Amino acid sequence: LTAQILYENGMPKDAVRKHGDWSGKNCPHNINDGTKGTMGWSAFVQLVGQIYDQLVEENQDEIVELPAEFNDFVEKLTYKNEGNLLYNIPVDTQLKEFMEEVQSVDENAMVSMMNANGESINDGVLMTGYRMKVILNTNESNQEFVFILSVKGDVNGDGKILPTDYVLIKNHIMKSGATLKGAYAKAADYNEDGKILPTDYVRIKNYIMNKN
Repeated sequence: LTAQILYENGMPKDAVRKHGDWSGKNCPHNINDGTKGTMGWSAFVQLVGQIYDQLVEENQDEIVELPAEFNDFVEKLTYKNEGNLLYNIPVDTQLKEFMEEVQSVDENAMVSMMNANGESINDGVLMTGYRMKVILNTNESNQEFVFILSVKGDVNGDGKILPTDYVLIKNHIMKSGATLKGAYAKAADYNEDGKILPTDYVRIKNYIMNKN
């Protein structure tokens, strides 16, 4: 849970602090002393770091080349792609409306959506890291391909644009947290110049301020 909170809020894995760091007390004393079945503070911090690294690895996808059979299909979509990444998807895009648009490109195609954990989903808003499986019915055989979605500005994959997103960008630039890759890097490149720079950080921050 600690690692998840750190990751989702764009904080580095070594940002864990104890109550005692502020109060001067031996708190949490059980973890500090390794009593009542706890592992001790050092082992706890090490475990948090290991789980944090796993979260980073799980949420960074490598770009895969698009099969030739899917070129026509992708060209008809209103979104951009780089290999298996489908990006430039506006925040707050509803899954059902998105699926209807994709299905209209090829009525014979079979389209399904999964979240970042591979679980099938049918409603809600799109989030960075979602997987869309498309099966095309060609003359020779069915061709299957999985696209990874990138929602513009949704850097942490929760379907929203919040301060946690620009903190992730800031940490990426400052090299003080997780390095963004794949769909999450595309979401961070808000001005779509192929780089993650302070200009992206500023644009996302301005988006939040203007929306509020």
